[in-house]
Amino acid sequence: MEFTPPDMTSPLDAAERLAAMPPEASVKGLFFSTVIGALREKCPDSELIKNYDHFSNYSCAELIELLDKSSKALYPELPQRQALRLLGQRLFQGFKKTTAGMLFYTAAGHRIDNGFQMINSIYNLLSQTKANLLEVGEDYAIISLTDAWVFPTCYHIGTYEGAVMLFNKKPKEVLVKEYSLSNVDVLCRWED
Repeated sequence: MEFTPPDMTSPLDAAERLAAMPPEASVKGLFFSTVIGALREKCPDSELIKNYDHFSNYSCAELIELLDKSSKALYPELPQRQALRLLGQRLFQGFKKTTAGMLFYTAAGHRIDNGFQMINSIYNLLSQTKANLLEVGEDYAIISLTDAWVFPTCYHIGTYEGAVMLFNKKPKEVLVKEYSLSNVDVLCRWED
């Protein structure tokens, strides 16, 4: 199987993902907080806005539903997959504002290759998604995601683009190998 560009235009079926996902799947509140921050900026009167503790566990199903509704409210002019990608880009910016995020960034020595080497720990800290760094180079990383129920071919692509931007690089290209609804490999390339 070859890496291919992710499909950013076809309709997304959140119900299919919710039906296939294990009911015990959970994520930390930080995933919610970055979406809520976007809603507060662009849709301050949204009924979707509520408070989430960054490091408490919440249902993955609740996050999928929030992302499904928020992406449509925040970016009605875009295909939903592209809107989810933009929301994903916000995750590491939000993470960097936490104590754990500042420690991560400092431990990475402000170097993107070190940051990608530490990504497994971040995913284990924030969700049940397993991230395995398969390869990292000067301008690319290949990551295998398993149990990534929260839109791995659009939202998670955005999270990696956001990680690249965190290290003051520009995302150049993101390609995927999609094995199932929740298992993908991601090839992320960047430039100065």
